[in-house]
Amino acid sequence: MRSVLLAASAAALRVVPRPIEVQPTRRDALATSAAVFGSCATLSFPQAALAAPPATLASTFSFESSITPLIGGLDVIGLSRFEDQLSTPKGSALPSVKVKFDFPTQWTRLNSGGGIVYVDGATGLKTYVLKVALPPRDEADGGGVLPLSETPKAYLGQALFAQGGALAKDAEIDDFKVSSAKMVDGSARPRKRLQLKYTVITPANQRAVDRRAVADAVEVDGVAYVLLASATGSKWEQEGPRCERTAESFAVGD
Repeated sequence: MRSVLLAASAAALRVVPRPIEVQPTRRDALATSAAVFGSCATLSFPQAALAAPPATLASTFSFESSITPLIGGLDVIGLSRFEDQLSTPKGSALPSVKVKFDFPTQWTRLNSGGGIVYVDGATGLKTYVLKVALPPRDEADGGGVLPLSETPKAYLGQALFAQGGALAKDAEIDDFKVSSAKMVDGSARPRKRLQLKYTVITPANQRAVDRRAVADAVEVDGVAYVLLASATGSKWEQEGPRCERTAESFAVGD
């Protein structure tokens, strides 16, 4: 009887082993999180679009630009012709390229450190000559740069209105839209015309002002040289034709 009781007591006191739970280390936890995040990132984020550098003012190569009043019929009364040389980026085949355009004589050129910026003090119309580096072509397609004809309008819009660019230095850009971008037939060099709408925040009273613009971009040696002429949206009906005429007269490298 005693042996039976001792056997029963031993069975009751026997410890049944439990499976050992291995706690994950910090390294394991980080690795798991990284794997999960990586899979989510792959699914959630598409490949980034071409990054556009900010458009900057094209600098004149000479010390003084040539301004010549135009003489002729009614279509050129009150117009002058601007002519100069623009400095080219480092590594270009030529140190400078020719530039010319026609503009209303009453416009005033602003002091912009060698850049080309004109303003009509009476109406607020403003004209810039800018430069934008064209985007790189995929190495699988041969490398180099994309021609202007294949450059997306979104890329040009991002470059023109980028923070740190020439336009944003005058006033904060609140919003912009590239309404259209079309290649111009019959031009000596590849040429694209853009219709633009944008909103600026005036520095003085922080008021939102809608503006419209026309911009002609001309491709020379991997760079788009752009004449952008803009006016307030409320005055575009009367100022738009002057902006368009100035853009149409823009020529680079000829």
